[in-house]
Amino acid sequence: MRAVFKVSVAMATYNGEKYIESQLRSVLSQIRQPDEVVITDDCSTDNTVEIINRFISENRLTGWSVTVNSQNLGYIKNFKNAISKTTGDIVFLCDQDDVWCEDKIESLDSVFTAFHGVRAVSSAFSVIDGNGNDTEREQDRNFGLINMRLTKTLQKIPMKVIMHSNISPGCTLAVRREIADIYVKGSPCVLPHDYELNLTAAAKDGLYFYNRPLIKYRIHGDNTLGLDGKPQTRTEIAREKLNAAEAVMNAGGGTDIFAVCEKRLNALENRDKKEILKLNRKAAYRRLYSLKERAGDLLFAFRRD
Repeated sequence: MRAVFKVSVAMATYNGEKYIESQLRSVLSQIRQPDEVVITDDCSTDNTVEIINRFISENRLTGWSVTVNSQNLGYIKNFKNAISKTTGDIVFLCDQDDVWCEDKIESLDSVFTAFHGVRAVSSAFSVIDGNGNDTEREQDRNFGLINMRLTKTLQKIPMKVIMHSNISPGCTLAVRREIADIYVKGSPCVLPHDYELNLTAAAKDGLYFYNRPLIKYRIHGDNTLGLDGKPQTRTEIAREKLNAAEAVMNAGGGTDIFAVCEKRLNALENRDKKEILKLNRKAAYRRLYSLKERAGDLLFAFRRD
């Protein structure tokens, strides 16, 4: 007998009046309707909340709700707040400015039903501009976000890959209740919410990528993150990886990952050549970091500014 999951959508909004109705309509147009849509607004100063309330009222939507935070929390804590209010078995994350393909929920719900080991899954996506027009960006390896070859429609993502970087925008992500609860209970909200959820799923040996585009990801002048990350120094990247390792450890992952990331950050900050050389003898360091990264650490430690 097919398992029937309760599906929740967690949406975080802030000054999104330009695109919010289009996104709401794409959620309402899903073949497999969500059982609840939980929207938390981060003290918008435009008409975002009014548009949402009108949309819910006009379409007589039960199970849909919007609440306004008592103070501005920032996007990470706002998403955590939205996730905390959901009650579904599966939680879909939703941004305020994208467009979902009508089979998004149906497709990922089928993945969770068919494969019990899937704890979290991100889908591929296409890119549109602020006017909703398709763009010509290269899509190989999920726009270069996934540091591995993709050979299957549903592919498991190993710890080494997610520790390297996040694999997809959070608006493509759906997680089981178990992962959502671990995140809500223990997250210090240092890393982006979607990255920490993916790391938690990987710690539970259940992070997957579904290589079919199920949303149209909108790139415009007001994106919170977008696809083009800001340049980081080697030590900034190492600190982010230490935070990622802490998320893995808090989710029950191995402490060896945290220990290696901590030693690496200290060695890089202090330009400690001996410690970098010692790290190269540790299996966990070689497992987590590619030859190129390890060589870069050595060059960084030996370089004179």
